[in-house]
Amino acid sequence: MQFEQRTFANIAELLTAARASLAEGLFVRVGHDQEELSLAWLDRLAAQRSDWHKPIGEVLVAVAALPDQDAQSAVVDWFDTAKTAPALVGYGQRILRASPDLASRTDRSFDPPGDALPFSAVLPRLLEAAARYSHRDQVILFRRPDYALATLSTREDLLREAQVAIAFGNSRIDGGIDGWYTLDWLRQMAFFVKWIRAEVPAVLRDLAAPEDAAARQAVVEYALHAGDKADLEPLLQDWLRQPPPWLEQPATIKRLQAEQATLGACLRHALQAARAERESRPVPPSP
Repeated sequence: MQFEQRTFANIAELLTAARASLAEGLFVRVGHDQEELSLAWLDRLAAQRSDWHKPIGEVLVAVAALPDQDAQSAVVDWFDTAKTAPALVGYGQRILRASPDLASRTDRSFDPPGDALPFSAVLPRLLEAAARYSHRDQVILFRRPDYALATLSTREDLLREAQVAIAFGNSRIDGGIDGWYTLDWLRQMAFFVKWIRAEVPAVLRDLAAPEDAAARQAVVEYALHAGDKADLEPLLQDWLRQPPPWLEQPATIKRLQAEQATLGACLRHALQAARAERESRPVPPSP
């Protein structure tokens, strides 16, 4: 698959790409005047493609085992900063069992040197997060339009909070794991919580059904910007096979390309991306 100027098809090629990033240093330049941790792109890949989680996890295990302090530091930094880290916490447990003294000294070369960040201090926080996401009832703190604590237990709860977000017209959590959009919180919860992920297509279908132009824009925005588009492929196919009249409405979504002028054009783009995801799943290793 192609991801941010990198091409890989399996674990071995992903490891090669990760080692190439590390060869540039613990930090790499992005844009004109910004830097990021060298393995940060693996977090973005994980946010977009859950089917690549196993290769990503195996690559992190392999990098942590390298006899190179910078490589080891990069793995600790990844688990410390990655938004998707709770989803890969099992690989973190494997790493800690193999290397109980693993620590990061990234950006701690002061005079006198700052204390290392031990991996054993990072992992408990991720385990706690993973445990919370394993529950049926999910509690989420919304920051906008007002601070609100909501419990999500049913599809109706998801619909209710989605309607609040649509009426507000913006992110309620100041951006999710894969960007800033109206229903980014729904994508974030679906990423970590299996029952919510299973409900997303039905929630989107229900939101688009009433005569609510803002809801349809938000639904199409989700399909366009959220990761794991393959989950939505049957829904997208249904809409495009028997197009409802609203597909010809102009798209008012942010970050559109020139050819995505209508809601239907956006959905066709999303369907194309969903098919590309299916075709670029990781290739299993040869026996």
